[in-house]
Amino acid sequence: MTTFNKTELLKYDLNPLLVNQEDLALIIDDYTLAHNLRTTTRMMWYALLHRKQGYTTFKIPKKTGGVRSIQAPRPYMKRILARLYKKVLIPLHSKLGPHVTGYRSGFGTKSAVIQHIYPCEVCDSSPEGTTAVSHLCPRNGTYIKLDLQSFFHSTRKWWVEDYLVSVGYGAYVSDLMAELMTVPGLPHPRDPNKTVIGVPQGSPTSGAICNLIAAQRIDEPLQAYLAYLNTENKLNEDWGWRYSRYADDIAITCGKRVHPRQRDAVVKEIRKIIQKSGYALNPKKTKIKTGRKQRKLLGLVFNQKPNIERKDYLKLRATTFNCLVHGFDTQAERAGYDNPAQFASWLRGKINYVKHIHPAHGEKLYEVFYDAVMTHYPEWIPTTPCQP
Repeated sequence: MTTFNKTELLKYDLNPLLVNQEDLALIIDDYTLAHNLRTTTRMMWYALLHRKQGYTTFKIPKKTGGVRSIQAPRPYMKRILARLYKKVLIPLHSKLGPHVTGYRSGFGTKSAVIQHIYPCEVCDSSPEGTTAVSHLCPRNGTYIKLDLQSFFHSTRKWWVEDYLVSVGYGAYVSDLMAELMTVPGLPHPRDPNKTVIGVPQGSPTSGAICNLIAAQRIDEPLQAYLAYLNTENKLNEDWGWRYSRYADDIAITCGKRVHPRQRDAVVKEIRKIIQKSGYALNPKKTKIKTGRKQRKLLGLVFNQKPNIERKDYLKLRATTFNCLVHGFDTQAERAGYDNPAQFASWLRGKINYVKHIHPAHGEKLYEVFYDAVMTHYPEWIPTTPCQP
């Protein structure tokens, strides 16, 4: 395959924005794009012209009811998109701020929650297992949780193209890459009688490109607005407004208990910014809390520190103990698994997640899980999926 020298490519009239980003692939036409995707121009154009047929669509049930439509790329399409993700999106995605925690290596639900736990000397110095005496605590301030509606499908093709042009790529190349990362005929986010050319949910590039565009269209104006509020109200970082986004889940907190009128004005302005960006909010998932009420984000509670919700922990503990007493087969059948090994792998993953959030609780669960494996399926020990 033909190789390209960076010095040779620089003789073209390239956008300085692109040239100055040394970790970003230099792509000037369809030939260099195909080269970076490690394919031929013919195969790349085939994928472009038949991209709708390059996906398999299926539906999975949502926890809150309804179904979620997933577009999984076929093998040849997946290879192309995985290389596009590596060459173009990873260098851009890695430069996002810590407030973006979804679809990023080294970040996760715990990273999002920790950002909204304010330092408090009284609470932190209280003996473990006791409640601090009543005091002015920034952890009892204002909490606003918002959810974007149809996050992936709302991200249109021309948004992707505009973003790629803004980082330095030419209009022609940006259009080609935007076509690769989007699919025509997706359900319209708000009108069931229409379709859009949007980002599919299930592609290797989808999470990264949606994060990058949302960072430009939503995060920047929202952070600027919250910074204005902090300056206007003279709030330092220990008490001021904070912002994080995990894919379509937005969390905004303030250590100060804001007056209801001011709080409603803030929420109204936030909704206006999001509406102006082209996204829409899911009104059913908008939550506003103040004081000592339980705060939940991404399945975790975080009033004082990140933790698994008690009812979820007790349910998982009961399942693990039942595996020890009654065996994996009965528990797998109750959970809808045909294969006990698959159920054990799922259970181990859940326990590992608890261990990541709360090491002491996770370690206790893992001891019971290990005893259950040794009791009923000792042959699993040296192999996956149940190797300790």
